[in-house]
Amino acid sequence: MKLGKVNFPSSGVGLVAMEDIGAITNLGDYLIKGGKITKDIVEVWDGWVETPILGRYLNHNRNANTFPIMKDGRVIIYTKHKIKNNEELTVNYLEVAALINLPDEKREAFGIRDFDYETK
Repeated sequence: MKLGKVNFPSSGVGLVAMEDIGAITNLGDYLIKGGKITKDIVEVWDGWVETPILGRYLNHNRNANTFPIMKDGRVIIYTKHKIKNNEELTVNYLEVAALINLPDEKREAFGIRDFDYETK
């Protein structure tokens, strides 16, 4: 499965599918508990580290086309339905924040709130 980075005027750099992706497809790790921190990989909260592609570039949407699950110290992203070639991939940051027990004051500091980006 191929993903590509695209610069969106409304939401910055995001990810798009570079081919059709089936429903309920595992896209990979979004956050890893205790992962290695580098210049491109930062700690989000309490040992949760973002991954270089999904964690770094997956944008928020309240009606996201993916969903997160937690398994074995990882937050993994799955598609909700079939994703078409060139469709932006999004996740609901509030769902991720709830999975990792991100406190309200940290949500505010990160600017996590319920909003919709206009995607193309």
